[in-house]
Amino acid sequence: MRSGWAKAMARPWNDTSPDAALRLERGSAEFLSQCAAQLCSKGANRVLSPPLDRSMSKVWTDAGFEQALVLDLHRRSLVTPIPQPDHFVEDGSEQDWSEAARIDTAAFATTWRMGALGLEEARQATPNNRFLVTRDGDRLTGFAIVGQAMSTGYLQRIAVDPADHGAGYGRSLVRATCRWASQRGAVAIILNTQPDNEAAAGLYRSEGFEVTKGALAVLGRAC
Repeated sequence: MRSGWAKAMARPWNDTSPDAALRLERGSAEFLSQCAAQLCSKGANRVLSPPLDRSMSKVWTDAGFEQALVLDLHRRSLVTPIPQPDHFVEDGSEQDWSEAARIDTAAFATTWRMGALGLEEARQATPNNRFLVTRDGDRLTGFAIVGQAMSTGYLQRIAVDPADHGAGYGRSLVRATCRWASQRGAVAIILNTQPDNEAAAGLYRSEGFEVTKGALAVLGRAC
């Protein structure tokens, strides 16, 4: 979506939701409002922003967006030792991508699913990135998307098939992503998760992550 210099990207929020995801690359609140109106005219129920910190939210609130979802931000120093994964973690192939999208849909409630387009956006969010997977034989059990920019790693997405919860695949993926980011010069890695996902938060705490003071918010505008 463009208007002169201004540019934004839009996609379905996920594969099952009638909401739209809008990402502003550059432009004013007026342009952002026009983008939202256009998405509403195409049938979206609601237009949602990416997770934003407070410093990035003003242009959205000026365009009529309000807080819709809150996310906790977790950080782990990569200076401290990172244990080896308990499972074999390998690079995923393009053939694994559709199965990863299926796992993402199965692992999260509708609001929190990314869908295939959202996962691809997460993979392209940083200049360096990796798609990692775990398996039980030939069957995919979990995946992670990790990126790195400058001295920071970003665990963009991690999901384990509900049929394999409790087997330790998530822990192995967390460790593998931390090790990957550390090997590329990152000194810390961050991720976000919904505040009521205590199982995920407990895993991250046990792997050395701490909740930071600055929560993120997804802003929304109803159609």
